[in-house]
Amino acid sequence: MSSTPTTRFGDPRIAEVGARLDAEVAELLHLMALPVPPEPITA
Repeated sequence: MSSTPTTRFGDPRIAEVGARLDAEVAELLHLMALPVPPEPITA
């Protein structure tokens, strides 16, 4: 069973911030013409 930020930290706000950061990083990668991973990398 893999954990997500919501289950790992017990606070859905953490998952929300993580999703926003993922989107911002993806946008930056796109602007720099670099490949954007299709999914967030999980540990």
